[in-house]
Amino acid sequence: GQHELAFETAKLCIEASSADVPALPSGYLHAAVALRKLNRGSEAVALLQEGAERLPESDAVHQLLSDSLKATEKASASGKLTTGKNKEPEQIAS
Repeated sequence: GQHELAFETAKLCIEASSADVPALPSGYLHAAVALRKLNRGSEAVALLQEGAERLPESDAVHQLLSDSLKATEKASASGKLTTGKNKEPEQIAS
């Protein structure tokens, strides 16, 4: 769907960055939002952590990382964890 396409497009922008062409925050932001819409919150957090390391000056990346961590923690606390491709919540083993 549209969120999968948005994620793949943003991911290409991130992968195209190099030492000569630095990463832009928008690639990380768009990819993370798409992942969250796909119920892949843990992947969004991991991607934003990478973005925060590569772009320490980006307030937007840090803010979305904070928001995503809170959302993922809330899902974990309620006994549900967002997962990858199956898009269904997974029960956390006690």
